Amino acid sequence: MSNPNFVCPCCGRDTDLPPSVLIMQGNYGSAEHDTERATVKLCGSCYDWLYFMIQNTLSAGAIEVEFSL
Repeated sequence: MSNPNFVCPCCGRDTDLPPSVLIMQGNYGSAEHDTERATVKLCGSCYDWLYFMIQNTLSAGAIEVEFSL
C-alpha cells in the first residue's frame, strides 16, 4: 500500500510507504490531557528514533509490545 502524499511532520520527508503510527492515551490523573487520545503519523525513521528515546528513558518492561502483520 503506497501513500505518495505522506509527509512526515517530524522530519519533513515524504515517502511512498505507509506511515508508522504513535497512539497515546491520557486517562484520569493527567493534569492536562484527561481522556484525550492523540495519534501521530510518522515516517519509519522518526518512529524508530522516538521509540528508541522512550525505550531508553523508561525502565525495562515498561513498554508493552505487540506484533501485528
